[in-house]
Order: sequence, then structure tokens, then C-alpha cells
Amino acid sequence: MKKILFASLIAAFASILFTSCNNGVYDADPTTVNSNGNPLNPGGNGNGGSSFNWTGTDPMSAKINGTAWQATSISYVPGMAGLPAFVTGSGPNNSSILVYIPDNATANSVTSFNSTVTASYSANTTSGNPNDVYAASLGSGGQVQIIANDATHVTGKFYFGAKNIVGTSSDITEGYFTATK
Repeated sequence: MKKILFASLIAAFASILFTSCNNGVYDADPTTVNSNGNPLNPGGNGNGGSSFNWTGTDPMSAKINGTAWQATSISYVPGMAGLPAFVTGSGPNNSSILVYIPDNATANSVTSFNSTVTASYSANTTSGNPNDVYAASLGSGGQVQIIANDATHVTGKFYFGAKNIVGTSSDITEGYFTATK
């Protein structure tokens, strides 16, 4: 009986040891270029380019961890004192998405999020809990593409990987906005 139990344990351990994980089509090895692109930007070409080939719903829409999100209202705040402009959309359950817009952004310009131009998602703006705020500057970053920017409107697309202050991740993909200035 002991031999059967010992052999079973060895077989179970060996099957765990020699099993590899495959996370789908995305290769997380930074030393290689994956032709399947960035999983946060399904339109990306895998070589650092972004095609932003999705559509959205006015005034702002996105997918948060794969679940559709729709803003019920949006506001535009112009840049001032060296700070970029931003749009913020308010959605269900007091959630919101904020996207900074680069100064003098022109149509079809693409900007990677950084310490000045960034984005964030708040799961609940009224909770007061800092764990509800996910920032691109803490996560894997992302990009914003300005589709149109004139005297009266700004329209764009975005995506970003974000984290809260305790390191929990949230992926915001297929983002879209159009706001009146």
C-alpha cells in the first residue's frame, strides 16, 4: 500500500513539474517580438504600432477587465498652467475614467501615457477608498489617439493597464470618448 501511495505522489509531482503554462497568443517574453500585439490594444501590430481599430459609443465607452463600460456623462477641462487638458466620464456605480490629452494634440496623433499625460479608472468615486483608483502611471501604461481636436470638440481612443496603490491590476481597453469643449 505504501508503494502505491508513494508512486502516486511521485507521478502527481512529476505531472505538475513537467506541465507548462500557456497564456494564449500573447508571449510575455520581453526578449522576443510577438506578432499578435499588445493584449491591451487588440489593434496593435506587435511592433510597437497601434491601429486603434475599434469603435466606441458617445460620450465615452471602454472595456474594464473585459466588461463593457458606458459613461452617462462626460466633461472636458482645458489645460492650464502647464497642465494638459483632460476628459472625464462618469458611469455606473459612481465609476469614472479620466484621460489626459496632450497639449496641442492634432488629429491622428498617438501619445503614450507618462507622468504628465496619463489616465486613470476609479471603481467608485464616492467611496473615499484609495484602493478604488487605478492609475496608468502605476501600471503598464497605454496610449491615447486623438481622432479630432477643434475649437468645439475633442474625440479620441485609448487603452491602458493600471494598478491601484496596493498593486491590484485593472485593464482598460477599447476606450473611446467625444467631448464638447
